[in-house]
Amino acid sequence: MQQADMRASAARILRFGIVGVAATLTHALLLWAMVSFGGLRPSLATLIAFIGAFCVSYLGHYHFTFRSAEPHAAALPAFAFTAITGALLNLIIFVLMTDVFRTNYWFAFAATVVLVPPVVYILSKGLAFAPEKRPPADGANWKNWIVPALLFAATAVYTLLFHFQIPYYDHWDIVPLYEAAQAGTLRPADLFAQHGSHWHATGYVIMLATAEMTGMALWPDVVINLLLAAFGFCALANIVGRVARDFGAARYLPLALALAAFIHFSPDQAANFLWGWQVALFASMAGVLWAIDLLSRPGLSLLRTIAAALAAVIAVYGFATAWVLLPIGLVLILAAPETRLPAKLASLALWAGVFAALFWHFLLTRTGYGEAMANTAPLTETALGITHYVANFLGSAVARISRPGAPYVAAAATLLFLILTGIVLSRGWKALSAARGLLALAAFAVGAGILTALGRWAEFGPDQAFANRYITLSNNAWLSLVVLGLCLSARWTGALKLTALAGLCLFVGAKTLNDASALNTARLATDVNARGAALACSYPEIPEETRALIAAPSQDLEAQLAILQAHEANLFRPARTRHCPAT
Repeated sequence: MQQADMRASAARILRFGIVGVAATLTHALLLWAMVSFGGLRPSLATLIAFIGAFCVSYLGHYHFTFRSAEPHAAALPAFAFTAITGALLNLIIFVLMTDVFRTNYWFAFAATVVLVPPVVYILSKGLAFAPEKRPPADGANWKNWIVPALLFAATAVYTLLFHFQIPYYDHWDIVPLYEAAQAGTLRPADLFAQHGSHWHATGYVIMLATAEMTGMALWPDVVINLLLAAFGFCALANIVGRVARDFGAARYLPLALALAAFIHFSPDQAANFLWGWQVALFASMAGVLWAIDLLSRPGLSLLRTIAAALAAVIAVYGFATAWVLLPIGLVLILAAPETRLPAKLASLALWAGVFAALFWHFLLTRTGYGEAMANTAPLTETALGITHYVANFLGSAVARISRPGAPYVAAAATLLFLILTGIVLSRGWKALSAARGLLALAAFAVGAGILTALGRWAEFGPDQAFANRYITLSNNAWLSLVVLGLCLSARWTGALKLTALAGLCLFVGAKTLNDASALNTARLATDVNARGAALACSYPEIPEETRALIAAPSQDLEAQLAILQAHEANLFRPARTRHCPAT
């Protein structure tokens, strides 16, 4: 049976390649014509050419590659999302290679041919096209996506209204890279310089590409934040859908997806959505979710492990907490059902090899930050401090608005999660295997909290765990808890069912109160943007209150502003400065 599946997959990949070649030739012909005869910039021409190739791709993959039974009303929007993802990746590669690093556009085209098709194949197979012999999946029902779409739309409107329009704190650190790109002196190695204990290469690639296209306007970065969050939610929906189906709770899938979206797009992450700098965080989180989704699917294959490893690389190069994927991936591979031992061994070797290469690269680029954070406190104090930090880290996703209660909330949630896990274990290996995606999400959140605590507790104390960026990470523990409890409750009755419903309502109420923090974040962003507009008009004078609001004391704000003014970038763009009063 497995050999037959492998042959079917190989045939499908071959057909995908044929359609891909046809679409690539269409893309190349249009690109050449528009650059050579139309005089368009390659980065713009490739976007138009990609749209032309979309028609070839969709019809070819629908009728030939996947021989899909999916209705066009469902397949076309899903493939459009896939194509947009491919188009953005294609555009970023072109801008980075042709406009930032000044390479020939055919080298950029070759890079897109290698990198974009695997992404498009995985998304097409998973989201857009149901094979002819398989009915559309439960998750393909458009009604299941109404609430997630509305919640995403609300988050998108809020983000576009209130996003930071000038660099803010860490975001100023992209300015020297932008200057080097404009001068033609930017080196690929510059993208991998560590920011504290993090790599932000994934974020730098995106921010430099958008800066080149828009004069460092920051709205494209927050739009990409939203798209990456949506992209990650697609993987999350796959995980939730499998758990609901395998636990016999398919009727709860609309509610499970709604709750997942309520947590995944929650406004208490407002500072992350509004801050273009956090594109690195959202890219990392999308990579984490896709890696877990791919590794927790039934029937592990080497191709799927390769795709998961690529997602993990993107995640690790975006944010350091993604290192937690190493042990999680190893466990998911070892526990993969319907997989023969040779396939498991090959996947284990690949996974370990990728992370060994990443660790070697990390050692080459380390900045000594870890040594500077070395803890000399007594062991008991260290253990208590790290435990307190992790409790705050996990509890902040629900109790950030009432910080003293966060450790107690985290403890109660941990106890409840252990009880639910015990119920899963009592149902045997099949139930545990079905829940492995959600358990991996919870393990990631806890691991991220521990990894963060090891680097942050001694220097900053437990309260630093309430930093807004960590809600995006800790949300995964709560999502796992809520969805797992909901799916298990499908078989409960009476008082137990009512207790589960009451607990769910309590969580929704607490999370909604937590979301109220978005109001304060909106006020902050409005103040920052107003002071930025005033700064553009008063420069070179920099009011002290503005400096304190938008940058850290250690940052050389004068030098960064001089760079932006020299290139008429960001707050010095003519579209912004024309509103300044005449002097």
